[in-house]
Amino acid sequence: MEQTKRSWNNTIDNYDDNKRKKINITTVETDYSTKEYFTTNEDLSNELIYEIFEFLDDHHVFQTSFIIISIDNIKNQNDIYYKIFRLPTLKYCQLLIETLRYLRPLSIAKNEFSFIEHLVINNKISINQLNSLLSFVPQLRRLSIGYLDGYRYNRTHKNYLNADQWERLISTYMPNMRTFVFKHKFRSYYQNIDRTAYKTQIIFNTNNVKNITISKELTLDIIQLFTILFSRIQYLTINLYEEALEPIARFLLSKPNDNTRHLALLCISK
Repeated sequence: MEQTKRSWNNTIDNYDDNKRKKINITTVETDYSTKEYFTTNEDLSNELIYEIFEFLDDHHVFQTSFIIISIDNIKNQNDIYYKIFRLPTLKYCQLLIETLRYLRPLSIAKNEFSFIEHLVINNKISINQLNSLLSFVPQLRRLSIGYLDGYRYNRTHKNYLNADQWERLISTYMPNMRTFVFKHKFRSYYQNIDRTAYKTQIIFNTNNVKNITISKELTLDIIQLFTILFSRIQYLTINLYEEALEPIARFLLSKPNDNTRHLALLCISK
């Protein structure tokens, strides 16, 4: 028996026994000659998320921006990533899709690529996952990571402070990136990090990142690492402990510091 598809319009209603959900597609006119379309999907169940992708594929209602926030833990997070990267003309994407599983990273992209330029990931993601995910977005100009998670529980923050690793990641997959927003909680055992590793790092001269926001509390060690990685930084927003204010300010504003010679604006929050 032939199945009849439901009809859709700009407001999609999903009814069940207890509640009514709406998904609004809002049109924002950015200037007199062009219109920019934002598809915003919030507080969605697993089932509804897949229906949304079917709708988007069939009707091409989206143009440049897509925001999706799930109330459930997604069964297959990677499947959602694949579907998003296959949406044509997408330039801005913001995601909050949690999962209870430890997922293997996506396969590195070879033939399929997305046009996304601004990517915001607010759900938990590891560096391994991030590495493969970024292979799908070669046009990326702005990246925001809300929760950079550890590989496994027996690893330390040393993974995140490996400048060679970040250099490879950025130079390989993010040559066009201009803004990098990094959120990660560094715990009290940061002093155990092998600081001698920093001395042997090659200054990363090939990246074009000029705007960095670090929203979690950080220490002088972390700031020193970021200035090595992003030596062309012009705008820096940081959140730090009160006792770290003086040494960090002295380091950033000192004239002999070649890695901060382009710094034009420093914003410190608490």
